[in-house]
Amino acid sequence: MAEQLFQCGFCSELTPLIMKQDKLSDGIQHNYAECKQCKGKVTHSYTNKRISGLMVKQQHTKPGKKKAELAELILSEMDELKKNYE
Repeated sequence: MAEQLFQCGFCSELTPLIMKQDKLSDGIQHNYAECKQCKGKVTHSYTNKRISGLMVKQQHTKPGKKKAELAELILSEMDELKKNYE
């Protein structure tokens, strides 16, 4: 299997995609990839217990309108957390 690469948003170098997590206050998790070249943290998402629960619920929901609504709710809550932490 080929190694997945991503382009760093800081130094623009291609670097291996290795996802990492930092635990922040109040049960918030910062999910990111770290650049091997410049050590910059490129954010993937912020999650909390509610978002994680919604993601599990979405995985067990059949494709359709309800699944799409859950996806929109998850993304909007992730965006709200991102605004608070960046």
